[in-house]
Amino acid sequence: MSASLWCAELGLSSLAIEREDRFGGQLSHIFNPVDNYLGLSASNGDSIREEFERSLIGRKFTRMTGVEVTDLDPERMAVTVADGNEYSACALILSTGVRRRRLNVPGETEFEGKGILSSGSRDPASVAGQRVVVVGGGDAAAENALILAQYARRVTLVHRRGKLTARSEFLKRLDLVQNIDLSFDSVVENIRGTDRLAAVEIRNVATGEIRTMETDFLVVRIGVQPNSELVKGKIELDGRGYALVDSQCRTKVPGIYAIGDVANPASPTIATAAGMGATAAKSAYALLSTSKWL
Repeated sequence: MSASLWCAELGLSSLAIEREDRFGGQLSHIFNPVDNYLGLSASNGDSIREEFERSLIGRKFTRMTGVEVTDLDPERMAVTVADGNEYSACALILSTGVRRRRLNVPGETEFEGKGILSSGSRDPASVAGQRVVVVGGGDAAAENALILAQYARRVTLVHRRGKLTARSEFLKRLDLVQNIDLSFDSVVENIRGTDRLAAVEIRNVATGEIRTMETDFLVVRIGVQPNSELVKGKIELDGRGYALVDSQCRTKVPGIYAIGDVANPASPTIATAAGMGATAAKSAYALLSTSKWL
């Protein structure tokens, strides 16, 4: 959204292709208040997304939503979409973001929406009086555990390491909540049930011991992974699959830029993503100003 706005601001003709039905990416998955974006505060990510959409009103650019890019050709600077149509440009900006990392264990797919919650903060009252297992050890896992503990009978936080990596503010709050149990050095290896989730199998990574824990709900917060499969082998990625860029959001392929979470594992924030969008548009403008395009 930021890159499109700045392309319009600079007089560049641009096409924004979005796989989902609307712009916003991870903003649609933020259900808590947003109060750390300078100059704006909102009840959730969707409210911020709506503000950003208002900024795009009247801006001259073309958008395509509900369209998936299936291939990118860096030599011809062209992308192919699912229906076979191809679109070429003089510059390409990759803004594919990240997705939540999965456990990749038996039962994970079968019980989605049947006890496996996509978010603990979206509708925490749904777990009232129930047992919940939260997998993860970072800020997101701790925050989900704290929110759900206000409604659930018991919350168990399962983490593969010997201590949590969440910020101290979350750790202090966890110490004060009596219905949260911590299960360290543990990983979920199987999700069981019939019509819906009933239990998880947990393995202690130190001893190898496997135990079955009955639970009504499961929330997985073990980090994210970049949506960079489209450009694998076409631009340089780091060991985790994030796009490598310089201070101007340029990849090593001239004319191809990467912005937002897919290119910034160190600071995956709304503010950083918006700034990178502006940077890439200005960088592309500078490149095209010295060529035949402008």
